[in-house]
Parts: sequence; structure tokens; C-alpha cells
Amino acid sequence: MLTKFTSLLAKAMHKCVERFPVPALLATLLAAFSILLIIDNSWPGKTVTAIYHFLSFGLVLSLGLSLWDEEHRRTRTTIGLYAAAFLLLVADVACVYFDALGAYTGIGNMLMHASIVFALVLSVFLVSFTRERDDIPAWNFSLRQVLNMIACGMIGGVLCGGLQLLLGSLNWLFGVQVGWKWYAVTAVVVACWLPALLFLGRIPDGVHKHDSTPLHSTFLAGAVRYLFVPLELLYMLVLYAYALQILLRWQLPDGQVSWLVITSVVGLIGIEFGLYPARKAESRSADTRIARLLPLALTPLLLLMTVGIARRFSDYGITIARLYLAALNVWFYTVCIGLYLTRARRLHWIPISFAALFLLTSVLPFNCSSATKHVLLRQSEQALRKAGATQLPMSADSYDAFMQQLPADEASNVSAKLLYLNQTFDKEPIGHLVDLDGQSAPFRKYMTKDKTTAANRHDQPEAYSGYATTPHI
Repeated sequence: MLTKFTSLLAKAMHKCVERFPVPALLATLLAAFSILLIIDNSWPGKTVTAIYHFLSFGLVLSLGLSLWDEEHRRTRTTIGLYAAAFLLLVADVACVYFDALGAYTGIGNMLMHASIVFALVLSVFLVSFTRERDDIPAWNFSLRQVLNMIACGMIGGVLCGGLQLLLGSLNWLFGVQVGWKWYAVTAVVVACWLPALLFLGRIPDGVHKHDSTPLHSTFLAGAVRYLFVPLELLYMLVLYAYALQILLRWQLPDGQVSWLVITSVVGLIGIEFGLYPARKAESRSADTRIARLLPLALTPLLLLMTVGIARRFSDYGITIARLYLAALNVWFYTVCIGLYLTRARRLHWIPISFAALFLLTSVLPFNCSSATKHVLLRQSEQALRKAGATQLPMSADSYDAFMQQLPADEASNVSAKLLYLNQTFDKEPIGHLVDLDGQSAPFRKYMTKDKTTAANRHDQPEAYSGYATTPHI
């Protein structure tokens, strides 16, 4: 048994290097650089960030390209794709390192790279199945890869724990002091590098990768049919009851209804994916009706979210979260209508369209983050000049004195926007309006909806829901 297991490990490692040489090399370099940092942590922070950025992004990128090449075997095209993709990656790393145009720091940078990571990871699961007639091979491959990832992670974790316990026993039993660096190096090699190579070596290939036999689980199908579908129906019942209530009272929906709608659509997508193998294996008419009619029944409820978002924009103005929420609402309509029209025959377009939307709304130079900053800065400057501010930028003390002359609503509106800008973006975005010069921002005490005079607003500040530290969506 031990010999067989060792043989499987050796085979997986050999297959990893032979089949995925570039991802294996980048994983090894990533581990080697981590060990180098453990030994010598005097490297500049920007350099460390740039190297980790290149190696980690390059690892996922090269894996997706390698899986694509297995399906097409176009040597020149593959070389061209590798060259173009890594040139773009190098350019991105350079922009991050040198902070090109001041646009690659803060929340905009974080959201942009989160969208890129999501797209790259998704490509690993779907890039091999663009020519399939249905999504069963992709579904099987994705499930096996998730299980493969869990298994390899558990192997690395258990082995790392055992070795670190062994290192600790040297001190307990023999008085040999083992420094923390040994523990850290062990964790990098055994808990990170080894599982990564095992994972790469165990990725199915050939007929195993394109297995079109539904991996039907009676337990999963039963859980979806008898637990999650009823729960989804309860959510929809509550939303329809709420819609009827606001219709009878002739009032607008509360903005917080968006959370319930989001949960309902996420549940719908989970049900569609969970039932997909059972629909292909059993061809039950009830499952087919659920897959097609559930999105249709949910579509009218998306209007609650649409109106709720519009109300938030009207009452409190623009924020990054609300722009993303509006884009998500449009995507929800696309998903529900698309599932109904296509009878949910294919599902791969759902994560692909989400990744495309996330990229479209996040990649610089113009995205939800930059749009929000531009609009709020313009509105803040216009409001200050309209209120009589002639000398900009104002100091913190000058701003404080100026706000006390304004009506409560105007002071609250301007201060809320400036506070949101000051707290959300790393680069100082309001320097041409208010030059804080290291002083604390005097914005929060004016964020109140009370119709009191400025002199009475200092002791009881209230969070303005549109631009609080954690803004409501």
C-alpha cells in the first residue's frame, strides 16, 4: 500500500513537470522567493509586492493557457498568447510598482485585480470546454478539481503539522533549539509548494478531462429538490408579499430589500447548477420545470431591487457599492431571462458573463471606483462654490468655520461626500478642495439630518447613511 501511494505521488509530480512546465516553474519560484524572504526580510516592500504579483498571477495565467493549448495544439498561436499575456502582466506589475499616474493604489486597484483573478481562476475551470455540446464535462471537471484541491491541501496540511511537531520535539527531548525560520520554511515547502505541484499533476487529461457521463448524486439532487427549492420559494413568497404591501400602500421599497433579492438570485443559480447533472441523468419533467420556471417567477421581483437602488441614488447619491449593485441588478435580469429563454440547457455562460461584467466595471482607467470619485469631487466643488467658497483649497480650520455658516442640510451633504472620498481612496483626492495638512478631517460632526443650527451640531453627530464609514447600499 505504501509503495503504491508513493508511486502515485511520484507519478503526479512527474506528470506535473511534464504537462505543466511553466506553472510548475512559477510555483517553484514562488516557494523559493518565499523562503528567501524568510531568510532575509530586508527586501523593499514594493519589490516584494511586485515579485509576488508577477509569480502568483503568472501561475494561474499560465495554467489557463496550458489547458487551452491542450485543446487546440496551435504552437504559434500558443506562443503568441503566452507572449501577449505575460507582456500585459509585466506592464501591470510595472504600473503597480511605479504607481503609474497614481491610479494603481487603493480600492480601485484592489477591485481591478480581484476581477482579473476571478477571470483567470474561472478560465482554469472552463477554458477546456468551449467545444462541448453541454456543460456536463465542465461540471465534472470542476467538481473533481475542487475535490482535488481539498485533498492536496489536506495532504500538505497534515504533513506540515507532523513535521513541525517533529521539529518541536527536538527541543522537548534533546534541548535543540529550532528557530521559527525552520517552521516557516517547512510550511512553505510542505503546505504550499508540494500541494500545488500535486494539484497540477492530478488535473485530469484526455478522456478523463472530457468525461461526459453525469456525476449524478442522489443526495445532492435530493437536497436541492426538497431543501433548497422550498427555501427559495419561501424567499420569493416573502418578496412577493412585500411587493404587494408597498403596492397597496403606494410607497417605494426600502433599499435594504436588495439583500434579499441578491440572496434569492444566488440561491437560484445554486439550484440550477446543483440540479444540472440530475436533469441530464434522469430527465425528470419536474426538474426541467424548476430549472426554467423558477427564473421566470423571480424576474418580476428584480424590480424591487431596481427601484430600491434608484431610491438610494436619489436619496443619498453615488457610491462605489451602489454602482456595482446597479450593474449586478442588470446582470440578474440577464441571468433570469436567459435561463428561461434557453431552458437552462447550458450554464457556463453564467459565470463567464459575471466575470466579463466584473472586468468591465473594474478595469482601469475608467471603472466604478474612478466614476464615483469623479462625480463626487465635481459635486463637492460645485456645492462649495455655490455656497460661497471662493478660496480653494480651504484649511481644516477654514472649512470648519465655513460649514458653521451653512444650513444643516448643505453642510451635511458636502461633508458626507468629502468624508467618503477621504476614507475610500488612498491617494488624497480632496486636496484641491480641503487641504487637511495632517489634521483630522472636520467632516463627521456636520453629517446630520437635523434641521438645527451649526452651533448646535457639534456634540451630537449622526452618520449620514449615504456616506458613512461603511455606507449602506
